[in-house]
Amino acid sequence: MQNLKMTMRRFYLPAVSARWCIALLALMLSSLLAGYPAHAATAVHKPLVVGSEEEYPPFSIGYTDETADGFTVELWKAVAAKAQLDYVIHVKPFKQLLADINTGQVDVLINLAQSEDRKKMVDFTVPHVTVSGGIFVRKSTGRILKEDDLNGKEVIVMSGDLAQSYAQSQPWGGRLTLVNSASEAFNLLASGKHDAVVISKLAGEKTIKQLQLDNVKLVDASIGFQQKFSFAVTKGNADLLARINEGMALVKESGEYDAIYNKWFAIYHLEPALFTDAFYISTVFAVLSISLAGFLFYMRTSDKKQSHHLIREANKNFESVLSAASHFSIIATDMQGVINTFNTGAEQLLGYRAADMLANVNIVTLHHRPELELRRSKLSKYFKRSLSEFDALVFKALLGERESFECEYLSSDQRKISVMLNISLMKNAEDNIIGFLFIAQDITERKKLEEVQVRYLDKLRHSEVYRAAILECAPDAIMIMNEEGAFVEFNPAAEKLFDYQRAEVIGHKVANLIIPAVHRGRHDEGMKTYLKSGASAILGRRVVVPAMRRDGSEIQIEMTVIPFDVDEQQHFLAYAREMSNTVSDRQ
Repeated sequence: MQNLKMTMRRFYLPAVSARWCIALLALMLSSLLAGYPAHAATAVHKPLVVGSEEEYPPFSIGYTDETADGFTVELWKAVAAKAQLDYVIHVKPFKQLLADINTGQVDVLINLAQSEDRKKMVDFTVPHVTVSGGIFVRKSTGRILKEDDLNGKEVIVMSGDLAQSYAQSQPWGGRLTLVNSASEAFNLLASGKHDAVVISKLAGEKTIKQLQLDNVKLVDASIGFQQKFSFAVTKGNADLLARINEGMALVKESGEYDAIYNKWFAIYHLEPALFTDAFYISTVFAVLSISLAGFLFYMRTSDKKQSHHLIREANKNFESVLSAASHFSIIATDMQGVINTFNTGAEQLLGYRAADMLANVNIVTLHHRPELELRRSKLSKYFKRSLSEFDALVFKALLGERESFECEYLSSDQRKISVMLNISLMKNAEDNIIGFLFIAQDITERKKLEEVQVRYLDKLRHSEVYRAAILECAPDAIMIMNEEGAFVEFNPAAEKLFDYQRAEVIGHKVANLIIPAVHRGRHDEGMKTYLKSGASAILGRRVVVPAMRRDGSEIQIEMTVIPFDVDEQQHFLAYAREMSNTVSDRQ
């Protein structure tokens, strides 16, 4: 045993730190690929119990074990095949699955949205899809146009869903109706019961389509929660978490993830979460750290010959892993920043050959220098000490902080490439720092898209300014109503004409506020006829009609109404002025 300890010390002498740093990383990555041999030899084979919730399309479909299907079911099968995991799937209500994983009756949940409370109960993999929450109402409802309008309303949420936790934290969450499935929620709403459903947009739209509900719609308004759906394992099962994350990486690399995603989500134009944000890299580092600790324990408790054999196998696997990780640039350096590892992903991203980069090249040369100099200047001022460019690059890592930030690499032809860069320390078995690991993902296309979005939003803001100016300054009353007959716009001239404030009328029926009671029946029939057949006697024409002010007094107005569509929903724009003013102006 003493000889083995001496041998292990020789492994980590500073003179060979870079080589054994690579070996250590290889052991970490190969442990993900092959699992720990010591455990593999003694573990009792037992299929994993995998939980899939009842009818939450498109993530999960079906009410029985035999009919289980959907995005997460298909993705799990692909991941389990890559990770060589044996399992059985059980379909249960969502709330029951949460209870079962806490009591150990279920090993894996294949579709659980992350939250801080849930992280105390389970461990999450990399998220496989991120979706936003949505508000769904009956089409005949005109009074729920934004989240604040849910105050005082009866809102349906799924029991145990993240939407329930969010709703209970909001002022409008006092009148919740809990259900077990998305289908139950939307059937209740469509039948005229309660006022709204709060659920992920994706699940809501898929359920509406599946149930063929034509009287329910998504409100065109944001709601303050987002769901990162992931696989979840029982708390503390680091080995299983590592194997699932490895399987997900392999499924992504093989193209299977994209195929499964497109099959279930393409028509929704949803942004896939897998491998698209800094959370992925942080998760991988956490998994690698756990794996390394377990592996080093194994090495210290195994015989010397077996350890050497594992290192040789690890080095073989390491080269394969670096080559396969072509979606990421992986560069390792020594303590001075000299590059000693440069993977295929780095070659493809930057256009350099690995052989050329392993000849005393410092990683600083790959960075956009003005950007790096700005970082150096800011950190030098913050820490009140003069830093070199490389020190500025790794200073936070040296403080023990794992840092992810956006920056620019320079390619071999001096093109600037936007990347999400993660910098981490590399340590030996004695916890000595021996270098740095730089993992970068190309986000150039994403940045271009963001720039397009910014330009579009700028134009939109300008158009909003113009629209607001027109509405504010127009001498005529300008009003817009939707196909339910409710106001969605009411300008200052309209406020003056009818003696209502804009906030008082938005979302309320036009007929109830400005049309005399004796004429409301004709108005409603005219609306129904137009929406059904497109026929109207007044649309597009200047007409004189009776109207009603706030105090109930009647006036004659000259009005023109023009129909138009917004997001495939019918709207009506009305210009109006009081008839007496019109006559006076003409005279």
